[in-house]
Formats: sequence, C-alpha cells, structure tokens
Amino acid sequence: MNRAFLHSRRGMSPLIATVLLMAFAVALGGMIMNLSLDLGGNKACNDISVQVTEFCAGENQIQLRAFNTPNSIPLEGLKIIIMDNGVESSLSVKNSTLAPTERTGIAIPFPITPTANAKVIGVVGSPSAPYACIEKPLAIANPLPPC
Repeated sequence: MNRAFLHSRRGMSPLIATVLLMAFAVALGGMIMNLSLDLGGNKACNDISVQVTEFCAGENQIQLRAFNTPNSIPLEGLKIIIMDNGVESSLSVKNSTLAPTERTGIAIPFPITPTANAKVIGVVGSPSAPYACIEKPLAIANPLPPC
C-alpha cells in the first residue's frame, strides 16, 4: 500500500475528541436533571394543603398569615406575585419554610396601589433545587384587599 496515502488521512485529535465527549455528557446530564426536576415538582404541588387566613395590603406593606395543614407536605418557602399598574413583581419571602402544622405571620414591606392583584405561591423541593407551584396558587386576590 502507498505510504503517502496512509499519511494523508488524518483523524481527530484525542484531546478534541475528549473535549467533545465531555461537552456531550454534560449537556445530556443537564437535560435529564431538568426533566426530573420538572416532573417531581409538579407532583409535589398536588400535595400542598395550606390555608391562607390573611392576605391584605396595609400601609406600604403586605400582610400574610398562613397555616400548613397536617396532611400537607413541607414548603421550602412562599412567593408573592403582584401585578400592579401593568408591572409584575415576584417577591421571594425569606424565612418562610412551613412544615406541616406550622403557622406563619409575615409583614412584607412593599408599596402597593389599591388596584393591585396578587397571589401567594408555594415553593417545594429543596433549597438547592426549589420549584415554585405557579399552576396551583395558595391564594388569589383581585384586587388585594386593604387590611
């Protein structure tokens, strides 16, 4: 066989092949993790049973009182989504984890108009992988009533 022919065929560098293989593995792993987080979060949202006893607006603040019933799953936190004058704001409430049978009372400083709409959203999962249950709000106020 002709030696010139054998030397003219070049393969991919082992370094480039390794980098491409690693990039493919990372991309595939990310897709699988994203899919599993979505499926787990949606199922967990169905197991939330929280009673919101107060959800109103006071002087430049939002009042929220909630009770996580005994047959509910633990919540990693609460979010409040506000639509005010065409602007949507999402507030993550700090220190709002709720175990079953636990209560919370929170005053959140936030300027709001009397015509603002708002809803309370439960957050499930873990602190490193939270999932906001937007499809199943815990409370909806159209408009948010005064306290």
